[in-house]
Amino acid sequence: MFKVSVYLPFLILNEMTNTVIQHKGTYIWKLQPGELYEGTSPEIKWLEFLPPNVGTSYRRSRLIQSTKMVLEAYINTPLRKWRAGISMGTVLGRYGQLRTIAQWMVARGKWQFSELTPDDVLAFLEARRPRHGEGPTARSTILRYLVLFESLWEFRGKYHGSLRFNMAEFEDEVWEHCEVRDSRPWRATEEEFAVALIADSLDWLRKHGQLMRSVAGEIYTAHTKMVGLSFYQKHKLSSALYAGICAKPEFIQMAKALQLPPGGYGVHRAFTIAVGAAMNVLLFMVGFRASELVRLDADCLTIRVDPIHGKIPYLKGIAAKKGGIAREWVAGDPVPEIVKWLLDLHERSRGTHRALFIARSNGSSIPLPGRRLRRMSSASPITAMQAFANAPFRSDRPKAHLHPHAARKTFAAFVVKRDKSALESLSLHFGHVYRAFTDGAYAGDLELARLVDRADRDELGRGLAELLSSPQLAGKGAGSVLDLKKQSRFRGEVALTSMVEQLIERGAKLAPCNWGYCLYSQPLSACKGDSRGPNDILRSPEVCCGCANFVVTRKHLPWWESRAKGDAEFLGREDVPEQTKSVVMRRLAHSETVLRELVMAKKS
Repeated sequence: MFKVSVYLPFLILNEMTNTVIQHKGTYIWKLQPGELYEGTSPEIKWLEFLPPNVGTSYRRSRLIQSTKMVLEAYINTPLRKWRAGISMGTVLGRYGQLRTIAQWMVARGKWQFSELTPDDVLAFLEARRPRHGEGPTARSTILRYLVLFESLWEFRGKYHGSLRFNMAEFEDEVWEHCEVRDSRPWRATEEEFAVALIADSLDWLRKHGQLMRSVAGEIYTAHTKMVGLSFYQKHKLSSALYAGICAKPEFIQMAKALQLPPGGYGVHRAFTIAVGAAMNVLLFMVGFRASELVRLDADCLTIRVDPIHGKIPYLKGIAAKKGGIAREWVAGDPVPEIVKWLLDLHERSRGTHRALFIARSNGSSIPLPGRRLRRMSSASPITAMQAFANAPFRSDRPKAHLHPHAARKTFAAFVVKRDKSALESLSLHFGHVYRAFTDGAYAGDLELARLVDRADRDELGRGLAELLSSPQLAGKGAGSVLDLKKQSRFRGEVALTSMVEQLIERGAKLAPCNWGYCLYSQPLSACKGDSRGPNDILRSPEVCCGCANFVVTRKHLPWWESRAKGDAEFLGREDVPEQTKSVVMRRLAHSETVLRELVMAKKS
């Protein structure tokens, strides 16, 4: 049985000035939305905290006031020493939990937290049910409420009518009485499903994207002429407009594939499916969170020129974590094509609005003239991507439970399944501080942990095959690989496969990285690795260059060339201090040694 471990007492002394509450009124608290939620006005409405017409005014106001004090104490007390504050979403989530507890209390005639007993809390926890479906609630749900009740105990001197016991002391009883299930985090979809969905999405937009742009422009133009007309006149003109659109031969062809009803609803549904196709491509090929996707601006696409790889497209946006800092994602083909289509789709509707994804006006297929424009909500991608995935013309395609976070984890699976050395880059792409988080939580869920386990042998085989078949090798470990190659009396693919299998059976370990391979042997490890493999903290190009386990192939040549070129340019500057110059010269010497060995290997 695990215990709730929230260490709040020593932190209470280090309270912080809250910045998440923008305005604190008697009945409404306005929260600071932050960069990620631009254009929103999140509020806590205290008049809606309790059910109407229950209890006296005094009892209601006292419970609400007590809850306000709890929530403010929670906001002002950081959960961790390294966290500067909490977000608007976290505050709203905690408010929702407190509201659930308070409504359960008043339904049983309890109007202060001090009236609760451990049996009451146990009954409350036993009554929790999953939001979707039947069966027991998730263990994580019970754990979150246990954390909240422990907070109520820790904050007992900061609000009226405080809780009189520490629920952590009764945790064993909770787990004995509450029927729970393991949490079901979003898992990555099967590759067969994801590849088919991406291909269908691209094909659909390339076939029908121009039609949808044309229809959007036609609807916008027609509605500019309806401004000032009566409801009846607008309805009559709209019916004629949508009838004309549905009579177009190309729209009839599309409607047949989607089994759309005639009229405005059919056009409305066609736009949902088209935008869903675009979202599928972006979510599966970039790995956005839903909130990051809808927060993209119209000018999000930028191109940079790299001396090695040429033009590289990026998408600029706002991170869902780290307080909404600005960040970028690499966006290879066909992502720029999709972004351009989204820009063109509502080009006339957008005007000066910054958002890439604009919510359509109520009751219409597109954002209409004269209406207030707003961004799509973070719930919109779920509806849209599922609308395309479940479209009738895809009835024979593989099925899966689709969600933006499942797409994000599938993207991670695509990357790591093909090259586990990309975990470091993947962590940066996702905005994770530690590579271990990506490896465990994302690479762990395709479960990427399971996928990586299954792929380990295949990956090891591919790496060993590349080493044994490479005509160019460098590094202190190159001699060991050449000795292995000499042990085989035969040449060809069959002999290579046989040797790889033998090495795997003998327990060979291969640790890839951006700058080479580590054909790992613990006694020879310069990075002081252990029985599991190299030491990721001490491992670096300089350390590897002096290690007898290190081997470089032709595959890593661009990395070393780029490094050498950058160092040489840096040393050409006049303002470089001598100490810095000495360090960079050593780096350049290592790079030149590796490049020279690769060139000599090619000549021989």
